[in-house]
Amino acid sequence: MRKILFLIMLVIAGNSFTAPTSRSSKNTGMVSQVSESEKREFERAIKNDVEQPINDSIKAELSKSEELKKIAYESLFNEDYNISESLKKEMAQKFLKTLIDLSLKGLDLKIVMKKVNRVSENEVEILYDTKAKNTENILSISGKEEILGERVLKRMGYSMNKMESILKNKGNDEIKRKFYNITMEEMAKIINQNIHELKDEQVLVEDIPATLKKVNGKWQVQDTDN
Repeated sequence: MRKILFLIMLVIAGNSFTAPTSRSSKNTGMVSQVSESEKREFERAIKNDVEQPINDSIKAELSKSEELKKIAYESLFNEDYNISESLKKEMAQKFLKTLIDLSLKGLDLKIVMKKVNRVSENEVEILYDTKAKNTENILSISGKEEILGERVLKRMGYSMNKMESILKNKGNDEIKRKFYNITMEEMAKIINQNIHELKDEQVLVEDIPATLKKVNGKWQVQDTDN
């Protein structure tokens, strides 16, 4: 199973959270041999087994990305803003974490059963696909910048000129920190709306084999990797 996790992680992270279909499958049918409730149990067991490790691996890799750190700095800090280095680092890290968390939320990983071979009452061999939302554009706030600015200034209680003056001059770190925190919160609301409206799905990896065994009444994935 560790090899499968690594493959899915590479597909997702290597394609900026989008992925093409890996190959066509000829294995169809067979799922009809199990009840819908059992099918859901199998899918839930596999998802529970793979989703968190995938998310953790992607977060760890992307958090180390120098390119993403550069994007965070360029997105947050205008050249004429007077922001202390410690506050820049704090806000850039939070901004990067926010983007990664929202991107993973948008993926909405799904397990799609394709074939089930019942070995015994308490063991099944399964072939499945992983699907996820096409998240290529969910982080975009293009066309909504004015709305974002209005919401932030309203919550701050400042005019645009006053806020610009604070950002361009030394001091007032707490006001600046509040400004960036509110900006990220309002940006997240827009992105969450993008996620809500997202419908297009893509196959990440096809024809993944797994063996499930029922342990204490619950189906669990058996890791067959060395």
